[in-house]
Amino acid sequence: GASESDPEFEYLRSRLDVPVIGVGRNDPCPCGSGSKFKSCCINGRRQSIEERADWLCHKITLFSFRPQNRWRLEELLDIATDAARGESPDTLIPALVELAAFDRDALQAFIETRGVLLAEDELALARTWRDSPPSLWHVVAVEPAASIELFDTRGGASVVVTDHSAAQGLHVGDYVFVRVVPAGSSWRFTGEIILVPLAHRGSLLELLGAGAETQDLAAWVGRLFAPIQLANYGRNDVVLCRAVL
Repeated sequence: GASESDPEFEYLRSRLDVPVIGVGRNDPCPCGSGSKFKSCCINGRRQSIEERADWLCHKITLFSFRPQNRWRLEELLDIATDAARGESPDTLIPALVELAAFDRDALQAFIETRGVLLAEDELALARTWRDSPPSLWHVVAVEPAASIELFDTRGGASVVVTDHSAAQGLHVGDYVFVRVVPAGSSWRFTGEIILVPLAHRGSLLELLGAGAETQDLAAWVGRLFAPIQLANYGRNDVVLCRAVL
C-alpha cells in the first residue's frame, strides 16, 4: 500500500544486486564459490551476514518508530530535555533514537515480534546485539574512509570497525560514546557516535560501571548538550547583573 515515493522503496532498491550479465549457466559462479553459476547465484547472490547487518540495524530502528513502540523514544526525549534544562537540539535526537531502538527490552520485543521473519543468522545476530550495551571507547587508530580501531575503556577489548563515514570525522585520541556490535567476522556501530569531552568522561564511566539503565544514559546525554552553567567555589550559581544609572 506504500507509494512509489516512499523513502523505504529507495532503501530497498539500494539492497538489490546488480544483475550478472554474460555468465553462462555452467560457467564458474562470479561470486568465487567454485560452484557452477546454475548451482549458486543464478537466482540472485545471497548476501553475507556482514552485508546484511546494516539492513538488520535498519529494521530494528524502523520497528522502534511504529506507533505501539514510539513511547520509548518519547520517554527518553522527555528525560533528556529535562536534563538539558529545557534545551532539545537536533543533535540530541539521533542518540536517543539509538538508545530507544537498541534498548535490551526493545530488542527483545523486536525479536519476539519479527524474529519469525528473519533469516536464522540474522535472528542469531539480533540476539547477540541484545546483550551488547554501549560503552566509552578510545580511538586508537584511524584509516581515513576505511576503518577505526577502538579500545573499550571499561572492558579492555580492542576492535576494528569498518565504517567509511565515521572514519572521516574521528581522530586518534578521541573518546566516544557508542554501541559497537559484532556483524559476522567484523564490527559495526548501531547508530550515532557521540564525542565525549574530558569533563563528562568520569560521570559516564560511573554510570556504565553501575549498570546504568537506558533512562540514565538518556539523562546523561541531555546533560552533555545542556547550556554551560557557571558556579562559584561554593557550587552556587553565578548570577550576572547589569545596573543602569
